[in-house]
Amino acid sequence: MVIRELFRNGDELYEIIRRIPVHNFTEKKTGSIVPEAFNLWKEHLDADKVLKQNETFLFCKTVHDAELVYE
Repeated sequence: MVIRELFRNGDELYEIIRRIPVHNFTEKKTGSIVPEAFNLWKEHLDADKVLKQNETFLFCKTVHDAELVYE
């Protein structure tokens, strides 16, 4: 069984797929975000939401329905 990290943002709950530092997506000269690299990672990870927490991007999937299961 895999336990995933969850993140709450307001009323929404997200499953964190991967954390990647913001500097991995910035141009060294200008410091601006390179959208092509950002979008490729989002697509590769099948993330539907990307949140920024401090200097880290959180690539996430939205948790639509959660059900507690007791064994």
